[in-house]
Amino acid sequence: MIDVLRGKLEFESGEEGREQAVLEHLLRRSTADTASRVLGGMDVGQLVTAVERGSAVTTGERVSAKDVLAAVPGLPVVDRIARKLGAESEGERAAALELALEALYLAKRIDKVSGEGQTVYG
Repeated sequence: MIDVLRGKLEFESGEEGREQAVLEHLLRRSTADTASRVLGGMDVGQLVTAVERGSAVTTGERVSAKDVLAAVPGLPVVDRIARKLGAESEGERAAALELALEALYLAKRIDKVSGEGQTVYG
């Protein structure tokens, strides 16, 4: 994502060499703002508890939507998140869950490790 954005934006000369850091910051900020706007006020404590107690959720290019959702089976909060975002298909529901997890990470409520084409929340 960052590489795609890099060619679309102009930076001032004083920002030279910091393009990557600036784009990463903007992406984090836009993700947090979007999640706050669409999920704000929703109690996601159940999801935090599940992840903290060992239900790590792995996402990535090679991870199926089914596997993402299977990491936290039967959690009513996942259904509420999906409904709030209008997510119906398995892929949409997994993407909605990933947005919520990323927002929780950015709010420093859960851990995240990224590498080798995947991200593990928990």
